[in-house]
Amino acid sequence: LESGTRRLDTHAEELEPMEQTRVLLYRAKLALERGTHSEALSFLSEALKLDQPFVVQDEAQPLRDLYTWGRTVGLPLPTPLEVKRTEVRLECLGRLTLSVNGQNVPLGDARRAPHLLAYLLLEGPSHWERVSECIFEDAEPGQAYSRIKNAASSLRSLCGDSRAVNLIDGVLYLSPDCTWSLDYLEARQKVQQGQTLTLPGPFFGGALYTEWAEEQREQLQLERKIQLN
Repeated sequence: LESGTRRLDTHAEELEPMEQTRVLLYRAKLALERGTHSEALSFLSEALKLDQPFVVQDEAQPLRDLYTWGRTVGLPLPTPLEVKRTEVRLECLGRLTLSVNGQNVPLGDARRAPHLLAYLLLEGPSHWERVSECIFEDAEPGQAYSRIKNAASSLRSLCGDSRAVNLIDGVLYLSPDCTWSLDYLEARQKVQQGQTLTLPGPFFGGALYTEWAEEQREQLQLERKIQLN
């Protein structure tokens, strides 16, 4: 939003109408949260004048409160659609499996996509260069960015959700509109709670040979030793 606002304020003519609409809608949201209703109304009205009905409808769910308020002051805003959340589960202790809404998804050649997913689930939003250093150690400098983009694209396809993973201003992050789970993370939490576990295998079956992956394996082993002692 900060980046979009700067671009809108300084280079509005370079932004597509749909981009301008999204920035204005979220500026209206922030203005409403601050209690500056006149400013919120101005931003919201300006967004509607750009005549981007798809964008306005697409943001109806995350901006439900703003739209409810907007309708009370007479603006023609759509009713939010009930969106079913995509549930994605990655199991990487032992055999690598990915399931979406309870159905296993064949990985095919998209083996780097689950690596990317595991990293973002464990580390949170991260700059693509850091991600590349950790899971694509063998990538040439000129190839790193394209490999990250390919992995992100593969992950979106596997999840069947075009917004599952986003890359904005160099930062990769998972969509908060999906429900994510990871067996490795669950195992660590159980061990930390004092439960004795028999693990089906090491992190990524020992097949992800990077310094970052080795740190994950060692961390879980250390926590299990502490728990067993």
